[in-house]
Amino acid sequence: MNIGDQFTEMFIKDPHNIQLILDLLDEYDFRVRLSAVQFLISLLTNRTKDIQEIILDKPMGVSKMMDLLGDTREVIRNETLLLLIKLTKGNANIQKIVAFENAFDRLFEIVSSEGYSDGGIIVEDCLLLMLNLLKNNSSNINFFKEGSYIQKMLPMFNIP
Repeated sequence: MNIGDQFTEMFIKDPHNIQLILDLLDEYDFRVRLSAVQFLISLLTNRTKDIQEIILDKPMGVSKMMDLLGDTREVIRNETLLLLIKLTKGNANIQKIVAFENAFDRLFEIVSSEGYSDGGIIVEDCLLLMLNLLKNNSSNINFFKEGSYIQKMLPMFNIP
């Protein structure tokens, strides 16, 4: 067990600590918000399943993270994409919550603003998050199909 795992284990012994970090996401100060997102990424990297379960128990935990996708500061938005990729990996309950928080609409807005297939790593992160939301999750797949999101993918395949 490395030092990051040990720290995370000690930190999550009191699940209220995660709530404190989630509360920091409401702060508009750039450094506070960015640090909170990056700290959550580190915690998820060290103890994914444990952190996912704790966040599921926190009211509005996932919603607070989803709200950060609308942050006008690209660094915050981009780090939030990385956070959501880690958070949604392999957890169907979190995947459903994220999908029903308008994730697909928000992700397609980001993909569009980044220039679709010309958008580089940010578009790739958006697609990776979509993949996480759809992988082995039949309710999200149906939601994706019924929401006409397949049509929204077409501009990515336009070759000039």
